Amino acid sequence: MRNKHLLLALAVLFLPPALAGAGTLEALTATADCNAWSAEATVAFRPGATMVLLLFDMQLADSVGVVIEDYHWEQWLEIPATATATYPFGAAWQTPLDRSATMIAFAEVYDARGDVYSLTQGEVVTPLACNAGGGTPEETCRHAARWWLRHRSQWPVTALSLGQVEYDAGQLTHLLRGPHRGQVARRLAHQLAVAKLNLANGVTNDIAESVAAADAWLVAHPLDSRSRHQEPRNNERRAGLRLIKNLCQWNHSGCPDGSQILGDDDEETGKDGLTLDFGDSNQEFTGDLADFEVDEKAAEEVTNLGTLKAMFR
Repeated sequence: MRNKHLLLALAVLFLPPALAGAGTLEALTATADCNAWSAEATVAFRPGATMVLLLFDMQLADSVGVVIEDYHWEQWLEIPATATATYPFGAAWQTPLDRSATMIAFAEVYDARGDVYSLTQGEVVTPLACNAGGGTPEETCRHAARWWLRHRSQWPVTALSLGQVEYDAGQLTHLLRGPHRGQVARRLAHQLAVAKLNLANGVTNDIAESVAAADAWLVAHPLDSRSRHQEPRNNERRAGLRLIKNLCQWNHSGCPDGSQILGDDDEETGKDGLTLDFGDSNQEFTGDLADFEVDEKAAEEVTNLGTLKAMFR
């Protein structure tokens, strides 16, 4: 099988632009906790697609690289009538995790036409921190970005995957500290990184859907140096803003008993941010009001008189 993969990969190197794949991997998302895992591979089909092979692998390894569990699936796909199709995977772990581990989800799509092949692939790395008693510790609290920045020695991982791009600790620190320039992609990557730090620290994974959606959004709209005027508009932009809000609320929700961690309170909001009202409590909505379109501000923009006065002092 590995030899076949190598031959197919080599064939890709000689594909002229006119023979770009009619079947390609459009997105790969994955999430996991101490009890189960799930993933979705989205394949795009273009006119002319006839033979498209999807391969999916999941590997779970402990902190020293010993494989705990793995899964393999491959199948020639039936060409659908729609432009894209999503293929779900997932299962409970054979035994609930009782140690730190890393799950790697990997997908490849081969498009075959005659003697010519094209290949697209993706990978998602998910770190896990589980306790010796099995399951996720119920007492683990969620922290906001500033807590993680002040406690970098307590980070449970040294790298994270955001939108299928790997960030090391230095790059993550820069992302959490740096300005967002009003860009939805930067703000979403910021909140997604904080959420993944919380999950890796052992917080109950009840945000899996938003995390997977945020990864998929960043795959479709990669984080780069573009200005906000070059970012997605309309529905795609609103979807990104909703994900930012969901992740921000979750990251600021504190401990399971409702208490807040010292250092996570909103009195420490920086001058480059505003404290926005999310309903029951004031929480920092990282970034500035330029992140919202005029018609979105009415629905999203809520602040108080004290905050506005402070802006002009």
